[in-house]
Amino acid sequence: MRTLAVAALAFEAAAWRSYADGRRLIIRVTGVGPRAGPALADAILSVRPDRVVGFGLCGGIAPDARAGTLAVPAWAALADRPVRVGLAPLPPLVPVGGMWTVPTVVALPSAKRVLWQRTAARWVDQETAHWAHVCAAHGIPCSVVKVVVDGPDSALPTRRDPRSWGAWRWLPGRALAARRALAALGRRLWCVS
Repeated sequence: MRTLAVAALAFEAAAWRSYADGRRLIIRVTGVGPRAGPALADAILSVRPDRVVGFGLCGGIAPDARAGTLAVPAWAALADRPVRVGLAPLPPLVPVGGMWTVPTVVALPSAKRVLWQRTAARWVDQETAHWAHVCAAHGIPCSVVKVVVDGPDSALPTRRDPRSWGAWRWLPGRALAARRALAALGRRLWCVS
């Protein structure tokens, strides 16, 4: 089976880069936000995969979506087009809940609470639903696995709110820990003994 694994950022893609062999597993970086869709469509045309697996980092918006936990969504939806697109399982992981894809970072705990209550999604990112829509249009199964960097009670740093700037103290460490967790998961998924 030929798998195209996609990440929004090179920082995320580095977690699985060493497992890519160019035949069974191919890694591509799609970029963040709406440009992730067209970048994935181009990659699908050149790679011709049997399936797509999106991976990377995300935010948690459900009360129990804590930093460091895996996000394995069963569906994804775009903020401006809230039609749920189903995601394929990625054994041995079991998909549950949804990923809400937004155009900008959801930085404040109050905004995360509102989003969770309004959407019933468990996690938030900026690319999963774009990937899912492209895969659906091409008839290719799409699975997604991400690691939560910021939980529902964590504020991400924003230029407009100096009170949030303290997040710069913990954010790099959590991002690196999330990438290590993705690398460990990659060993389980892609290394055949």
